[in-house]
Amino acid sequence: MQYAGAGPYLRYVEYPQQASVPGLVRKMGEISGEGTSEQAWRNAFDWFYPEVLDEQSRFKKSIRRSVEYLEDCVRKLGPFDGLIGYCEGASIGAALIYDRLARGLDNPFKCALFYSGYAPYLSDGSKFVLADDVGTIFNFPTCHVIGSDDPMIEGCKTLLNLCDSSKAIVIEGGAGHLMPQDRISTDAVLTGFCTMVEAAVPI
Repeated sequence: MQYAGAGPYLRYVEYPQQASVPGLVRKMGEISGEGTSEQAWRNAFDWFYPEVLDEQSRFKKSIRRSVEYLEDCVRKLGPFDGLIGYCEGASIGAALIYDRLARGLDNPFKCALFYSGYAPYLSDGSKFVLADDVGTIFNFPTCHVIGSDDPMIEGCKTLLNLCDSSKAIVIEGGAGHLMPQDRISTDAVLTGFCTMVEAAVPI
């Protein structure tokens, strides 16, 4: 689990047993550079989507349960100015936003900081929401921290491509899929974060 840091590993999504992080990294290495980021991420989804029906059910229910959990948090604990998510957490947070927008509701966040995040799932878990299907859908300030040597960089690009490029700040980190730890990178994230917040909540 070198790409996810030290445990414990808390997850939103119940993937099938064979869909390991090392396996996904190998898969992304095989398909990286072939076609668009969206095409690569579809191939990744096809690879880790459960083949067994009961695993498919658990997979889909875990996504719906996670989106509903975050919806409940927003309702009971909000309002919130922003969302911060890392990897799967960023994806599920984006799934909440997309689910609300698809139902004609408001986006509950003024801005979002995504660390190594990838495109959100549909709340029914049937596929990813990708820009070549739906276009630019997140029209609010975002900040994306993406490792240039992240083995899942194509996934990170799929989330970035869903966001308004005029309101999206991209910070290139050098820690792979981990959150940046060095001073230069963390200072860059701080600057990007503050710029995003100022755009979202003008003083």
